[in-house]
Amino acid sequence: MLQKIHDHMKGIVTVVLFGILAIVFIFWGTRLDTMSTDTYAARVNGEKIPIEEVRRAYQEQQAQFERQLQGDLPDALKQQLRDNVMTAYIHQQLLLERTHDLHYRVSKDDVLRAYRSQEAFQIDGKFNAELALRRLQVARITPAQWEADTRNSMQVTQLQDGVAVSQFLTPSEIARDAALSFEQRELSYAVIPAARYAAAITPADAEVDAYYQAHKGEFLTDETVALEYVELKRDDLAAQQAVTEADLRKAYEENKDRYIQKERRRARHILVRVAKPQDDAAAKKKAEEIYEKLKNGADFAALAKQYSDDPGSQSTGGDLGLQERGGFVQAFDDAVFSMQLHELHPPLKTEYGYHIIRLDEIEPAKQKSFEEARPELEAEYRRNAADRDFGEQQEKLADLAFSQSGDLSALATSMKLEIHRIPVFTRNAGGAPLGANKALITAAFSDDVLNGRNSEPIELTPGDVVVLRASGHKAAEPRPLADVRADIVKRLKDEGARRKAKEAGDAALANLAKGTVWDQALKAMDVAATPRQYVKRTDTAVPQEIRDELFSAPRPVAGQVVYRGVEVKGGDYALLAFSAMRSDASAETPAERANRIRELAARSGIGDMAAYTAEIERTAKIERNPKALE
Repeated sequence: MLQKIHDHMKGIVTVVLFGILAIVFIFWGTRLDTMSTDTYAARVNGEKIPIEEVRRAYQEQQAQFERQLQGDLPDALKQQLRDNVMTAYIHQQLLLERTHDLHYRVSKDDVLRAYRSQEAFQIDGKFNAELALRRLQVARITPAQWEADTRNSMQVTQLQDGVAVSQFLTPSEIARDAALSFEQRELSYAVIPAARYAAAITPADAEVDAYYQAHKGEFLTDETVALEYVELKRDDLAAQQAVTEADLRKAYEENKDRYIQKERRRARHILVRVAKPQDDAAAKKKAEEIYEKLKNGADFAALAKQYSDDPGSQSTGGDLGLQERGGFVQAFDDAVFSMQLHELHPPLKTEYGYHIIRLDEIEPAKQKSFEEARPELEAEYRRNAADRDFGEQQEKLADLAFSQSGDLSALATSMKLEIHRIPVFTRNAGGAPLGANKALITAAFSDDVLNGRNSEPIELTPGDVVVLRASGHKAAEPRPLADVRADIVKRLKDEGARRKAKEAGDAALANLAKGTVWDQALKAMDVAATPRQYVKRTDTAVPQEIRDELFSAPRPVAGQVVYRGVEVKGGDYALLAFSAMRSDASAETPAERANRIRELAARSGIGDMAAYTAEIERTAKIERNPKALE
């Protein structure tokens, strides 16, 4: 678990600091106009960074990492994430001030293009002004505020791009990167399994009790709340929309072109698959033989069941059903829609093999009548009406959740929503029917909700939001020793076994350092080594811990072997013998080399940007609020 966490956390600094625009200027819910102007997360050269924006960004980042890791973050890594998010906001403000000092400008046309290109403001890939305004209203952002935030974001991006573009790579840097990228090291390794020592370890009662007392915080009951909530669903609003016959007929007349059923064709085929290129001639000959049988009057369905290699249509005699143009791969599609009714097509080659095709039916294009289109019309009418209504209702829900913060029943009455209850909702697993949505769990156990106030609206899925209120709270408490004894005993046995495996490995390393032969040292411990072979940094056949240890080892003196030891996954201990190294980039293609240099330049650019930001920070006046993210 910890290794998994660290693997994900390694990139946090880069992700948070240089992907900062995704946090700072993401507008869904990050701006609260009701925020106290006296509350701030930090001051940067006298400019306040709003505390609620930083808190929201931290909660979103925490929830994202917990989803990826499928569990809570340890306290130390939570603190690291807090520090990173705070630093990201400070750096963003510093860079924004620098763009002002350097007179960076973003035109209105650039901002307008950004506005129209936002996916959240589009329907079917096209900008929709009404939808954009509704989304901004729900987020409590005016178009002017969005424009200002976007302009700031684009100015900072210009500065970052300028720094990145100005850096350059020397030939020696490129050559050094190639040498490292293609370096291989000769390795043999053996694993001492920890499990062989576990059976001999029997923890005493005193050890178990001492471990329990020292780790009580790891054996807690789950913290729970009793939740009340209301739910606003777009689908429910759609069902409630009033729809008249006149409305539907008007919509039908205005959109008649959309209700044309295109021409459809029913074909049968027999597929002779080409498994390998060398089988092509044989497959083609077989298809031609089947084609001749059909020309001589053989039953198509019978031959399809006997010969076709298409499992999807073989049992139905090759019948592919009625299909519009575009329903098949290009060559097959072109053939079907160029054939005459009942025509038999000779063997046709596609990526799947050879097809013999017969066209059995043509259904001409036709205009759907109002009655035929009515179900689709009504569903679309209700959906569009609900889209408009949902934005207004969501904004009203947010206003009432705040203005009637301590009273969910008044909100429910005003919105005509039912209050639902979950008697036991846990911090670790949530509770049905809401499930384990991380954003919900974070809100349910927030100070506001635990103190009896309503949460802000929380999106479960697009078109489905809830407001929560806690009616009861039970804090986590230590579980009795008797309930966790078996778990503690297992932990102690595992820890003892890992220690024993490492002690055995360290003893072997000491003997190897004194001159014991590698094979003899391993034989004494009854473990086998892998054959000596050259491995790359990216060779996933070798465990990551072993590769990390191998490539951190110093270059061996000619004729000597470097021996190292490292714990691997599961507590086993690995012994490594590193005897030689080589590097050969000759197999790299020009395209691969260009791509590698681009990646190196990107890494170098990030480093330059970090140094640039650090220098600005060094001379800035920064005051952090240490309790902002507690």
